Amino acid sequence: SASILAWIVGIVGVCFIAVGSLMGIALSLNSSDTVIKGDSILYIHVNSNITDAPMSSPMGGFDPMSLSVSESVTLLNVLSAIEHAANDANIKGICIYTDGVGAISGANIEELRGALTRFKNSGKFIVAYDYNYTQSDYYLASVADKIVINPEGSLEWQGISSQVIF
Repeated sequence: SASILAWIVGIVGVCFIAVGSLMGIALSLNSSDTVIKGDSILYIHVNSNITDAPMSSPMGGFDPMSLSVSESVTLLNVLSAIEHAANDANIKGICIYTDGVGAISGANIEELRGALTRFKNSGKFIVAYDYNYTQSDYYLASVADKIVINPEGSLEWQGISSQVIF
């Protein structure tokens, strides 16, 4: 019975290695350079998690409770994209759709807002849109030249700081 168990464990291990190899090959074949056409707008949908470092979990962003995958983007990637857009003549502006800012720390919102300010200093426009602005959403959007809210939307404003004592 021990040899059968070892045999099954070996087969499972080989299957995991084969699947991992095939996924790696498929992902490497899918990479291609993106061509940006003239008069383009960088669309930033800030509903995913913006983290300081990439996820190191073997499950990635998979949530077993909801059986869904939450996307995570590193702050460095977002800041690099904004900096690249500021220097790219084909990109005329940025549209920010906050959509209930994902899991972003206050410090990361501040970094993102700073990058958007530098982008704006390049002479290009920024437009922000949301259906319902929270205080964090509105703070991030306040760097924009124009802030748009859905006519049926709302603005949640509670003040800069609030906390419960005890």
